Amino acid sequence: MNNQSIFSFSYLPLTIHLECLESTTLPGYLGSALRGALGWELTKNPQVYSYLYENRNLQRGKADVVNPYFLNVPRKKLIYQPHETLSFDFVLLGDAAQIGNRLIASLSKIAILRLGAQRSVFRLKSIVQASNQTILWSSDRGILQNPESVLYQASREISCQYCSIQLKTPLRIRRDGELLQEYDFATLIRNITQRIKAIANNYGGSIDNHASERICQQALHVNRFSSQLYYKELKRYSNKQITSLDISGMLGTMSAEGDLTAFVPWLLAAELIHIGRNTTFGLGEMSLVID
Repeated sequence: MNNQSIFSFSYLPLTIHLECLESTTLPGYLGSALRGALGWELTKNPQVYSYLYENRNLQRGKADVVNPYFLNVPRKKLIYQPHETLSFDFVLLGDAAQIGNRLIASLSKIAILRLGAQRSVFRLKSIVQASNQTILWSSDRGILQNPESVLYQASREISCQYCSIQLKTPLRIRRDGELLQEYDFATLIRNITQRIKAIANNYGGSIDNHASERICQQALHVNRFSSQLYYKELKRYSNKQITSLDISGMLGTMSAEGDLTAFVPWLLAAELIHIGRNTTFGLGEMSLVID
């Protein structure tokens, strides 16, 4: 396998637009509220709910099984007035894209979605395929088009001597049960390769394991790496466990210098799929600047 296909996987990015029906102030971080509200509605379709929300049970108890989806959620806007739109991404990974039609059909039956502790009232307005902005479903016209999964392929190298990585939502990487608060470049690359491998192995796709091991070894020799990270305390409430759970993580920026060309395909993929733990709540989102 050559550099043209060191890894590949399919995904289906859906943007969901909700219309606010009453003046409200939402929680500072919406990932848990959105995931919980959607999960409650999806219980009406046991097959879709089980595949997405009970995936670990389906994997025969394997530890740290990657979930077949993740969320991108709004981070700054907290106050909504009637008729304002709240938009977020629900991204299906690999084989999960094949249930896109059933997911949309299930979501289209939602009359009202209630978010946060105040149970703020929203209604589903439209579902759009984010990759091409095609409207798949709208509240006034129904289902308009079927979704089409997108193939992501590490197909090119981009010459790079410098990269800056901004953590847009808290990053949670654990080692020996402890949350890391300092990262080196090797830790970051290792986490990226592990996530891509998990997606490809569990949900269809391909990865050159030798290339994965090789890039992790190369990352050990990137010495010009710096970080300006800080700890962000974050909790979510679990209705299933009836308690608050800690999902704190690291925010800030990291940068690396040197011959980084070989790392670019992996970093660009991480920008798309999130990394670390709790990506289903939207954690581990990053943006990349390369030069």
